[in-house]
Amino acid sequence: MDFNDQIESSGDEEEITAEAVLKTLYNAWQNERLSPEILPHCNEMVECMLGQIQHMERNINKLPKTDLRASIHKMELSRIKYIICNYLRARLCKIEKHCIPIINEERQRIESGTNYLTPSEYKYAQEYLLNMEGHFKSVVLDKVPGNMQTFEMNKMAIYPNLQSHVFLKANETVNGVVLDLPGEQDEEIDLEDKFDTSITNIQNLVHAIVFLLVEGTKHNLSDCDFKSSLAIAGFPAEHQEVLIKLYNTKKSEISECLHVLQQADLVYQDLTWRMEVEVASRCNNETVKPNISMDFVLMKPKKIVPESALNCVDFNSTKKETSLMELDINKSVEEATAASQCQNVISHVLLQCDLPNLLHLTNQLDQALKESKSQHVRKVKSALN
Repeated sequence: MDFNDQIESSGDEEEITAEAVLKTLYNAWQNERLSPEILPHCNEMVECMLGQIQHMERNINKLPKTDLRASIHKMELSRIKYIICNYLRARLCKIEKHCIPIINEERQRIESGTNYLTPSEYKYAQEYLLNMEGHFKSVVLDKVPGNMQTFEMNKMAIYPNLQSHVFLKANETVNGVVLDLPGEQDEEIDLEDKFDTSITNIQNLVHAIVFLLVEGTKHNLSDCDFKSSLAIAGFPAEHQEVLIKLYNTKKSEISECLHVLQQADLVYQDLTWRMEVEVASRCNNETVKPNISMDFVLMKPKKIVPESALNCVDFNSTKKETSLMELDINKSVEEATAASQCQNVISHVLLQCDLPNLLHLTNQLDQALKESKSQHVRKVKSALN
């Protein structure tokens, strides 16, 4: 009765092993305990592991009490339970200690869909802040004169110390990594097996690497193009090999994430056009200049709000925000009819020009689209960034 087999046989749709889940959860537990600020949650891994623990406990109860395997599996389950409990306890301690900045930052993350807290953690943080504010009001503010009862909760915020040092372990030894220190000279360090440095330095390095990987995946760069981009950015050959290896490992995963997070583009719908020609009793080809009028209905697809974001809405707020844009509907009968058929009409765009200008405009747009995908434009963009 192997623990890995239990997760692999739990469902054909879940292509993940117990070893991978436990390793991810173990790394998240270590990072959460050593990091001064709260990190993105691993609620999916926690729920997966809790479900497998219950399944394993039912199987263990079927074994005889004198079986040695039952004792070994119980000890292993106790160790995993401790990791999960300590991981959740560390997150709750950070929420209670840095409640105000965590809530303020989480409200911004919810709008972009990159929330760090689970819905239950966010609800707990809000209730903890309300209880702390109510306790402070009943103990202090109610006993002072009215002109001194003004209270700003943000002034009581305790922010995590991002300058504190953390211990890290590098998967591979990389020499000559330059750290951009604010207000000081750049420092060059070697990423060895074990070392300690400021968490801000690590954040800057991680953000830079993530930016490189995401931009490379967006443009679907090949290994050769990605390597040339790294060379232009000034990376030495040793660092280029490490980043290319990481790029090939994470490219498919980043592509799937971008596909989920990407928003639908604006599209044109119900294009109507009319050709206008000056007609006279005596005319020739030189005097006939037809004009083409095109009416574009500019549509914006509805944005689906994630369920996690709906669960984290502050219903106590007086402003009710919505993700759908308000309709820009004129008083014309045509737009009112269009709005009744589709609830996300933005506006009408009227374009009128002659044939030579229309052909020139189309050719220029097509040429600009092709040039935007060239390597020269990518080099200019990387230099500007």
